[in-house]
Amino acid sequence: MINAGAGRAASVRTVTDRLVTRQVAAERANAVRAVVFAYHNVGVRCLQVLLAHGVEIAMVVTHDDNPTENIWFDSVEKLAGLHRIPVVKPDDPNKPEFVAEIAALQADFLFSFYYRMMMKPAL
Repeated sequence: MINAGAGRAASVRTVTDRLVTRQVAAERANAVRAVVFAYHNVGVRCLQVLLAHGVEIAMVVTHDDNPTENIWFDSVEKLAGLHRIPVVKPDDPNKPEFVAEIAALQADFLFSFYYRMMMKPAL
């Protein structure tokens, strides 16, 4: 015996899947793109909020932990890794080569959350 309802259900799922795929693609096309300079719990929390709101994070910029410091806080680098976001740790974020790399990402926003280095206007 053929179940006519099964074909209809599969057809509805296919149409729904296509609509959801289009909606996701449209949301991604309209997504805000950002580069995040961050460190410490403040950086982790702010990165979590940006991700929760659908902000596309093109890159996370952080720095190495100080080996003489007691590291009791969460890691921005680890959070970014969980989300497969590229992480860089430049010695000097103001070097022209690095500024050009950031510019090439064409971010809408550049955020700094507890990042320990001063950024010059070129960034």
